[in-house]
Formats: sequence, structure tokens, C-alpha cells
Amino acid sequence: MKIRISALAVALLLLFCLPALAQRPAQEARLDGDMFRPELIKRFQDQIGLTKEQSLEMLRIVQESQAKMLEVQWAMEPEMDAMRKLLAETRVDEDKVKKQLRSITANEATAKELQLMLMVRIKNLLTADQQSQLRRLREQRMGRRRR
Repeated sequence: MKIRISALAVALLLLFCLPALAQRPAQEARLDGDMFRPELIKRFQDQIGLTKEQSLEMLRIVQESQAKMLEVQWAMEPEMDAMRKLLAETRVDEDKVKKQLRSITANEATAKELQLMLMVRIKNLLTADQQSQLRRLREQRMGRRRR
């Protein structure tokens, strides 16, 4: 009985804490420290001299990524509902929970991959000078927030 309760506790911990840990803002845990979010580029597009062609291509890439992300989110909701039902049972089937957790984490991994690949594609659109300017502008902006 203790083992089943412990397994359930671990499953719940993973289910609810892993997404939060995956989104930790600590710089050392982030892979995107040298990447640029679309919002940042849009905000400073004039300062970095973003061309119309770059802007249109960035828009295309973002729209494509958003469509794929919507598919992942759409698939994720029934997976989470299924997990909730499994965990609501009086006797929780560990094997079913484990299988469901794997399905959920696979979707989360796909979402993370889409996010990172979006930023890679956007970074590859920018010149070295534009990237350097964005780093400087981002650091200035972050410095103001800390004050």
C-alpha cells in the first residue's frame, strides 16, 4: 500500500512540477539565452534595421509554428483529461498512469522542440550585426527591470 501511495505521489509530482521546472527562468537552465523571441525582434525592429523581407519571413515562420503548436495543445487536452480520470480512481493503475505520463511528456517535448526551432529559424534570419544589437537592447531592457 505504501508503495502504491508513493508511486502515486511521484506521478503527481511529475505531472504538476515538471512543466514548471521546464519553464524555470534561471539562465543556466535555459537553452534560449542566445536566442531571440519574436516579440523582442518586433519591439526593436526599427533599431536593428529589420528589412521588409526579414519581417515577412519571420511572420511566415511564426504563423507556421503557431499552427503546429495549436495541434500539440489540441492533442494535449484529452491526454490530460485521461490522466485526471486515471488519478481519480479509487485504485490507481500504475502502469496506465506511467503510459499516460509518457504520452503527456512526449507532447510537452514536442512543444519545447517547436519553441526552440522557431527561435533558431528566426535567429538564422538575422545578420550578425542585428543579433549583436538585439543582445545589447535586451540587456539594457533587463537592466532597467532589475532597478
